[in-house]
Amino acid sequence: MASMSVFAAAALGMGAGALFTGISNLTRSLRERAACLKAANRATNDFYDIAERLLADASVPDRLKHALYDLTLAVTDKEAGTIAFEAILEWMEAGDRASTSTSGLASVLDGLRKNRGDLYDDFHNALRAAIAALMFAYGPGHSKVVVEFEATRNQSIMLALMSRVDRVISEWIANGGSTQGARA
Repeated sequence: MASMSVFAAAALGMGAGALFTGISNLTRSLRERAACLKAANRATNDFYDIAERLLADASVPDRLKHALYDLTLAVTDKEAGTIAFEAILEWMEAGDRASTSTSGLASVLDGLRKNRGDLYDDFHNALRAAIAALMFAYGPGHSKVVVEFEATRNQSIMLALMSRVDRVISEWIANGGSTQGARA
């Protein structure tokens, strides 16, 4: 009988240890996720502030406003954000930066750079904030995301990502996706 009590006490002790470890891991994971969501919220707010200024400015070409509307939808709508994030992941996994099309955005932005350098800079800052928001909101657990986000400091890479997100969101809308917050 005494050996049974020792066995039960040992099993109980191991179970309690496993439970404590599990709770500790879950707590750490939840804290990390909360930090990512806070960062996503900050990036989203930064994007909204910059996008609002750009969308209100008559000097910003309609093609760029269209891209900003699609980015706004990706940042705002969970389904659109998931689709946009998956497009970013696919692009990252392909690893072929040279063959990525920018859908004519580069020439439109070049004109903006020549005429309104401040808006050109704002547009790139809006792109970086939107991509950060998507990566923080949907990227935890994808180790490549953290490494690749650093690549968005390169404006041509960021523009290629923007073009891809713009294309998949436009296709999603055309195929009946949610239009909440979509182009006016």
